[in-house]
Amino acid sequence: MLSEHFTDSDFACHCGCGFGTNPGDVNPLLIAGLDRIWEIVGPYTLNSVCRCANHNRIVGGEPGSQHTFGNAADISGPPVDDLIKAALHVEAFVHGGIGTYHDRIHVDTRGHMARWRK
Repeated sequence: MLSEHFTDSDFACHCGCGFGTNPGDVNPLLIAGLDRIWEIVGPYTLNSVCRCANHNRIVGGEPGSQHTFGNAADISGPPVDDLIKAALHVEAFVHGGIGTYHDRIHVDTRGHMARWRK
């Protein structure tokens, strides 16, 4: 187990390259923040966490995406508004990125505030 709620495979790049499964691949602030959201809203789905640069490009991610640094996660399940409220209880996300999509949110630990809605 990587944390109370997640294993390293939950954070792995979907292309199978192994990024996200090695020690140090995932920012510990991201892991702690995702656990905190779980504690607030209950179970949710990690749609995408770590992405190698190639997979990020294939899925249409932004160049230099925080996913490529192990700093970001896209999550869904509970209502988006509930996920946003929970993310706003995590200091690393308050001072990082929170993006809102119709069916999920993006959270990251970029170190400066960024907000968007798509």
